[in-house]
Amino acid sequence: MKEITSPETFKTCEIAIVKEKLGLLRKTAPNRKNPERKVRLNPKHAPYIEKAIKYLISQKSEPTYEEIRKKAFEFYKEEKEKKIKKYEGIFELKLPKEEAIEIIEDKGMVYD
Repeated sequence: MKEITSPETFKTCEIAIVKEKLGLLRKTAPNRKNPERKVRLNPKHAPYIEKAIKYLISQKSEPTYEEIRKKAFEFYKEEKEKKIKKYEGIFELKLPKEEAIEIIEDKGMVYD
């Protein structure tokens, strides 16, 4: 699964799927030919999109797709920062954040 590197990683079609599940989608896109969706919702993205939609709705009436993308990306970054802080001070080497995340999330590594 690809890493989330920018707000554009959260696709508008994924946002539409989450909005539909939350009962917020009022109409079908005019270019949609059949009820089946071509793109599936990435399960890794779903919680961030849902959290962003709920947060933005609590702040204002109807957020745009761009606002949802940006907020979902902010929530994702916050979670990554928390993971890094959790392990801060364990490693003596000063690693760039990206390398630290890579080491922490490497399922192939075994720690004894």
